[in-house]
Amino acid sequence: MRYALVLMLFLSGCVTHKDYSKGYLGSTEFIKKNQVAVDQLAGQLGQGKVQKDYPVLVASVVSMNQLNRTSTFGRLLSEQVSARFSQLQYQVVEPKLRGDLMIREDGEFLMTRELKEIAKSVSAQAVVVGTYVETSQDIFVNLKVVQPETNHVLAAASYAIPMAKDVTGMLKN
Repeated sequence: MRYALVLMLFLSGCVTHKDYSKGYLGSTEFIKKNQVAVDQLAGQLGQGKVQKDYPVLVASVVSMNQLNRTSTFGRLLSEQVSARFSQLQYQVVEPKLRGDLMIREDGEFLMTRELKEIAKSVSAQAVVVGTYVETSQDIFVNLKVVQPETNHVLAAASYAIPMAKDVTGMLKN
């Protein structure tokens, strides 16, 4: 009996990844993962890098393989990032210009003349950008807060979201 208990505890410690391919991640877990990432960014920004009473822009999170395109997954992630920054009392600007707030194909962060003009017109001190890449088991997400005038990265967070049916569906749109 004691050996069986020890064996069960040992085997349970070996499980490292839940198979989400046949099931659903669920909205609560999806939202929580995104909130934790924004909390990490805010923690880094809380060191005096970004003031809460100055505007912050949130760009669409884009596929690393197609930097000029996003998906329902990327747009929803951007909306959740924006919402969480708002909940943390940051002044998030909602320009509804998602197509203009993406990373250019050459990989530079939002350095189009239009974005600089948008950032300047709303006195934005920071822009949140992000990419994601799909694998068979996970989607790896990278978020960065960038100072638009200098291109300096002020904060960064990386995390993985398990590939589940609900997530897979959002990637196709």
